[in-house]
This record gives sequence, C-alpha cells and structure tokens, in this order.
Amino acid sequence: MKHRIKNNFDKLSKAKNLFKNIKDEFIFVIYQDQTFETKFSLKLSKIRFLLLASLLFLISVAVSSFIIVFTPIKYYVPGMSDSYNRSDYIKLVQLKNKLEETNRANEIYINNLKQVLTGEFHADKKIKDQNEDQIDTTQ
Repeated sequence: MKHRIKNNFDKLSKAKNLFKNIKDEFIFVIYQDQTFETKFSLKLSKIRFLLLASLLFLISVAVSSFIIVFTPIKYYVPGMSDSYNRSDYIKLVQLKNKLEETNRANEIYINNLKQVLTGEFHADKKIKDQNEDQIDTTQ
C-alpha cells in the first residue's frame, strides 16, 4: 500500500516539475564550426517551442495539401484519378458501344454482299426476315 502511494506521489511530483519548468527559457544557438561565430540564436521556453513546432507542422501540412490538390500530383494519389477521369471513361464506353454496333452492321453488310456475289441470296426470304425483326424490336 505504501509503495502505491509513493509511486503516485512520484508521478504527481514529476507532473508538477514539468509544469513548473514549462516557463523556463532555453537558448537555441547555431554556431559556425571553425570560428564559433553565432549564425542563429533563438530564445524559447517549452511552451514557445511547442507552439513553434505545432505551427511548423500545420504549415507543412497546408503546403503539402495545396501541392497535392492544385497540381497534377493528385493523379498519383489512389482513388483520385477515378473521380477526375469518370467523364472520360463514360465517353470511351459510349464510343466503344457505338463502334461495336457499327462493326456488327458492317459484318452483316459483308455477309449479305458475299451471299449476293456467290448467288446464295434470296431476296424474298431476307425481306421477310427483316420485316419480322423490325416488328419484334418495336414491341
């Protein structure tokens, strides 16, 4: 029981020390290696460092989001190209269907032409079959 109380007390004292030292200021200095000349110096407390790190993180997220959204890089993100190319995809499918119908019509024309040239074409039978097909499609 005493061990638990002592352990909780240690945790509380560490938390108090953390908040107690949160306003202590530290100096971040960049020196030139050979001459020890100060190139950059920044005086920060723990709170300021946290705010600065958060600000830099938010800026980097905003810049990378801007780059992804407003440049062609967005097409390399999985799922993005599908939504932007959907209209092109629909147009291509419609064109494919139209080409297939044209191809079928050309095949029928060529088969009929072959039958006419070989003498196997029976005009009365073909006209009757075409009339029946037209009646079936309109119903």
